[in-house]
Amino acid sequence: MAPVAGKDVKLPTELKTYALGCPEWIIYLSLLWPPVGFALLFTVPTKITISPDGAMRFLAVCRTTMSLSLSEDVASLELIEGAPGCSCYVCHKHAIEIYFTDAFLKRRAGSRAEEMKTRPHYVGGQGAQELASDLCLSGGETA
Repeated sequence: MAPVAGKDVKLPTELKTYALGCPEWIIYLSLLWPPVGFALLFTVPTKITISPDGAMRFLAVCRTTMSLSLSEDVASLELIEGAPGCSCYVCHKHAIEIYFTDAFLKRRAGSRAEEMKTRPHYVGGQGAQELASDLCLSGGETA
């Protein structure tokens, strides 16, 4: 199934939040091992929000880790089966594969921008299929 360009996704009419990324219970469990647990509270995304203006925010338990614009910063999104790097299908049955635009990569990755062009960012979790369906991504329709 073909990926959908960030500027072509169907935006929600109200702010929508999706459980994507690391499950929150893992972050709270990691507090048993300070200082790692404290770092995870602020750095590891557990949710993604999409607003009607096209802003996509990756949220950690205690702060926003990254904000970007679907139309300007995202080259393409696609729903894929499973999560790369995990073969158990318990963690994530689906994932969203995100490729960023060249301008975004130059701004964020600097000298590694060329290397990052061919490497997608995967976001898996319970909300992946719902997000794909809401944004009308290929494969996002449920049977």
